[in-house]
Amino acid sequence: LRAVAYVALLTPSPLDRYQSHPARRMERDGMVFVASDEPGPDGNVVIVTGPATSRRLLSLAAAYYDGAVYGVMLDVERAVLLDDALRAGGWIVDEEEPALVLAPIPPSPLPPPDLAIRRVATQR
Repeated sequence: LRAVAYVALLTPSPLDRYQSHPARRMERDGMVFVASDEPGPDGNVVIVTGPATSRRLLSLAAAYYDGAVYGVMLDVERAVLLDDALRAGGWIVDEEEPALVLAPIPPSPLPPPDLAIRRVATQR
């Protein structure tokens, strides 16, 4: 399921070609850097999809965004150390999306012992 979520996050918008200034994208070291005309962390965002260190992320982001404000989107379950390092460095969580990627669906419970499921073949 993560792969499906990543495809949705990482695929450029088909509407970009109609924008006067389409979003710029750079992929490097398990991170995708996106810059658009929308100011702030909603328009400038780093999407972390692989193993990354805070030092590498901050270094690449500083060069890519040239001092502009940006946000970081990551899968906390897969990037625990990066999440911890960013928080320790003073980064604040703006929002969490716990339902973004659904964990494996648990098996269905067993039916009650007195439940009878059968095909009905009569007509009225």
